[in-house]
Amino acid sequence: RKLAEEEDLRNIQRKKSEADIQRMREQQAERERRRVAREEAEAKERRRSQLVSIINTQDAAEANRRKKESESQEHGARADAERERKTSLVTGVNVGLFGDKSD
Repeated sequence: RKLAEEEDLRNIQRKKSEADIQRMREQQAERERRRVAREEAEAKERRRSQLVSIINTQDAAEANRRKKESESQEHGARADAERERKTSLVTGVNVGLFGDKSD
């Protein structure tokens, strides 16, 4: 009877040890799953951040291009207006000096 009790006690301890080992394995597996999920989320965030940076750079380049184009058009319009002003001054001087040519 005493031998049977000792055997039962050993079996209980063995089962407890096996359960402890299994629980530790499950905890380790859960930690590993969380680590992998965290690394994947960090990588996804890095990719998102890089894409946002690329898009912002492209948007800024496009805005600069539009600004330069607009400035170029404004400069062209000013140059046209200046040419027109000079032409009308010259024409006005000619008319003033020589009279209206339709006379």
